[in-house]
Amino acid sequence: MTALGPVSSSLEAELREVARQHGIIVWLDKEGAYTSFADGLAERAGGGAFPVPVRRFRGSYLELMLDLEHLEDGVTMTPLIVHVPGHTEDTIAQTPLFELYSAGRRHRRALPTLVREVALGRASAEELDAFLAADGLTVEDADAWLVARDSAAQGMGGAGDGPDLSALSPEALVEALLPKLGTLADRAADPAVARAVRQRAAATLGVTESWYARWPGMGAGSSTQQAEELAFAIASWALCVEFVHDLRRTPYDAVLEALADLPKPAVAACHKLAAHLRERHGDLYVQIADETEQTLTAEATRATAVDLGKIDTFRFEDRVVLVAALDAMAAGTYQLAADYARERTRDHSFWPARDRGRQIAWQLVKLGARLGCAVTTHEGLLDGAGTLADAVERYAARGHEVDAAHRQLEQARHQLAHLELEEAGALRARLDELRGVYRRWADATAAYWSRLCKREGFLPAPELQQRTLFDEVVAPAAREGLTAYFLVDALRFEMGKQLADSLETRTADVAIGARLAELPTVTEVGMNVLAPVVRDGKLGIELDGDRILGFRAATARVDGPASRQQAIRDRIGGATCPKLALEELLERDPSSLRKSIARASLVIVHCEGIDKAGEKGVGLSVFERELQNLRAAWRLLYEAGVQRFVFAADHGFLLHDGITRDPILHGNRTAPRRHVIMARRRDQTGEVTVGSHELGYEGEPFFVAFPETVAPFDRGHRAKDFVHGGNSLQERVIPVITVRQRHAAGGAVAVYQVEVTAVQSTSKMQIVEAKIVPAGQASLSYGGSAEVELVLESAAGTDVEVELIYADGAKLTTGAVVAPIGQSFKVFFQLAGNAEERVPVRIRHATRSATVLPKVTEQRFQVVLRERAVTTAPSAAPATPAERTEGSPRTARTTAPPVTDTDWLAALPEGVRDVFRHLADHGSISEAEVMQLLGGARQLRNFSLRLDTYRERAPFAVHVDMTSGVKCYVRGDRDADAS
Repeated sequence: MTALGPVSSSLEAELREVARQHGIIVWLDKEGAYTSFADGLAERAGGGAFPVPVRRFRGSYLELMLDLEHLEDGVTMTPLIVHVPGHTEDTIAQTPLFELYSAGRRHRRALPTLVREVALGRASAEELDAFLAADGLTVEDADAWLVARDSAAQGMGGAGDGPDLSALSPEALVEALLPKLGTLADRAADPAVARAVRQRAAATLGVTESWYARWPGMGAGSSTQQAEELAFAIASWALCVEFVHDLRRTPYDAVLEALADLPKPAVAACHKLAAHLRERHGDLYVQIADETEQTLTAEATRATAVDLGKIDTFRFEDRVVLVAALDAMAAGTYQLAADYARERTRDHSFWPARDRGRQIAWQLVKLGARLGCAVTTHEGLLDGAGTLADAVERYAARGHEVDAAHRQLEQARHQLAHLELEEAGALRARLDELRGVYRRWADATAAYWSRLCKREGFLPAPELQQRTLFDEVVAPAAREGLTAYFLVDALRFEMGKQLADSLETRTADVAIGARLAELPTVTEVGMNVLAPVVRDGKLGIELDGDRILGFRAATARVDGPASRQQAIRDRIGGATCPKLALEELLERDPSSLRKSIARASLVIVHCEGIDKAGEKGVGLSVFERELQNLRAAWRLLYEAGVQRFVFAADHGFLLHDGITRDPILHGNRTAPRRHVIMARRRDQTGEVTVGSHELGYEGEPFFVAFPETVAPFDRGHRAKDFVHGGNSLQERVIPVITVRQRHAAGGAVAVYQVEVTAVQSTSKMQIVEAKIVPAGQASLSYGGSAEVELVLESAAGTDVEVELIYADGAKLTTGAVVAPIGQSFKVFFQLAGNAEERVPVRIRHATRSATVLPKVTEQRFQVVLRERAVTTAPSAAPATPAERTEGSPRTARTTAPPVTDTDWLAALPEGVRDVFRHLADHGSISEAEVMQLLGGARQLRNFSLRLDTYRERAPFAVHVDMTSGVKCYVRGDRDADAS
């Protein structure tokens, strides 16, 4: 039996697989190019050499239908292939075969496409084009042509008079051409070597000879090709192929349009090469992509986000999609913005990962879109709710997600100050608009809730009351065994949900419930009611005018930490009932804690950090740290022997800002921010009022008025943005978290330590490079986590906050860094405080676990005044040569003073010397100017590759900026950068 040729063999395998998957195959062959092959395949099937029956239409429909009858099994038909030449999807509908066609699966295969795929690696694109241009092409013709080519290639050793490169993949081929890395780097000037490289690139990637004409000195007749130029040209081809096949429209560039017809194997190989360069040679990829992008003017200027696919091959794609995401947010199509941001905030997103500013921008878009989506999803959250319990259930199950998204976005907004993008202004505007979107949702929800409370009553059923929490949750837990009771000031429900989620482990049962805080939602009420002060469902409240003092428990007044401790101890009993402040607890170790709580039934932990930070106006930068501290305290107590925990809050809070604050007047400007206590009832428009007797309070009667919405009362001066005391769900719905550890802490664990390997300071940020390694002689634990959650904090100074900006080699979560064990990572951050000082930084485990030993840097870092850190505007773009000449105001802001000492310039090569002289005189230079000074694109690439070496010889730092799509080299003073 004659062996099948390469095209026949490939086609036969394809048909076999399609039939196996889909059963009946109707093979439409309009040109009849496969008729002879189909006849031979039918013979092979009849002789048992092909496993699927083959039937053929050869002019008689009746003959074919009769031939098919015996293949029916009563219900379906056995797998078979029916070859129908001369027909298309349209014409077969007019034939007796249409029923069979509808029941089966259509198969069409253009012969030129099949030949291109099979010929990949055997012939160049030009040779293929010449062969396929002939009329009447058949499978047999293609087989004969490829067999002849294969024989000729074997006779010449595979590559003519050049080296045999058939074993090199495209990735290996490009790497072999790179300076100082590849085996071909010094041989590419040999025409035979260059020819072999081109042939291999043509065979594996489909690179055409005409493509090299786009690159200087790379024409087909040139015999002086350089390795670097070859590598750039081949890699550029791969990037363009990836771009074209990810594009959702036909390219505008005629040269790119031709790439759409490449065979699938070549396209796949180009995708693989592009991905390899991004992953392994990021700096080189940037140079190739940016230089290629300059030749794609039509694509870069006319592309829309709808055109572009999921892969941002070129830098302009990220810019286009970011603008589209901002437009989507402006139009209120938040899900579209979220979809755009999702791909660009993942670890593999190339361009944002290379540009800190774009990464920050995309993260803010992601958070903003999340808030917009949450508001849209939960619009009319309480519509139809008939009881307080129904409303609370809706908020606890779903509605709190809006407040969580709002808080997390507000916490991240400070990063706007670090943006140096032309889109920064539009991004700020979109985030400002989202503040209004959130306020409208919060107002509508609060207004419905206020009406519901007026109709159903402000005091819920006992199971939802804050006053019954101790007897129903805390006391039973303490009777079971030693329990830690966390009294957390201002832990609103969404933050409690985040805390509960972070406490989930394989050995713990974690549950979260919701209750309604007592009114008004202030510490004097809520924190004292967390102690057992209820009597027959009533609360004996004590007032001094319009000021709440506390509650009566037996003969004593509960009005502070000491009296709360006593009331709890009286109810629980036991030898001791220790009370610890959270800050004090975090300074202890498990051993000393174990001794302190050995005879106790209940440990009280007071946590005031959230409320204190909010009242000071620094809550947004502290909230996440306080949640981490709560986790750390839980971990310490667990290691000290506690296995039962209850976390409860006194009240929640509202977050306002300059756009949403909008206070209302209550008749005077001395009222607290969210409530007014009155001796007599006075109902006003826009307010709701409740009497103390309706709240189950015993004592002298009084009334409390609240804004109907989330607005604060006007106090005659700027209201704070952190407010509570009112009746909104954000203030009233409090979390009750219970944790039961199924096993006591203990067992052998791996201990790690943090090694700080490098630090760097610039005028804008601080950088720490570190690694987590086993402590002492310990080895890596295979049973442990491959990642560790770390936090950075000031190790000295007062009131200094660490603002995380970016992480390289690690992941940033809200307020923490998740770093891999055994791998170096960098953290970019800024220190903000109330005094200009220099402080060391401590890197520790997020929960203060003893499994990771903390590290304090020997170096100190500059603290920026908090006001300056918040208000610093993004730097302006580097001045153009014209602006520097004209001495415009922009030049005055962006041009650094000239460097007078120029002796160091003599050590730099010619050309490079001119670039650095320009930097010394003017402070910045565009990439186009650099190329002009150096003499061409090749020299520019060499300059970029060796920039680190050159700038080490200069008395100033040099960094690369992208402004309005223009790449610039910018000078930074060494003294300033090292400050």
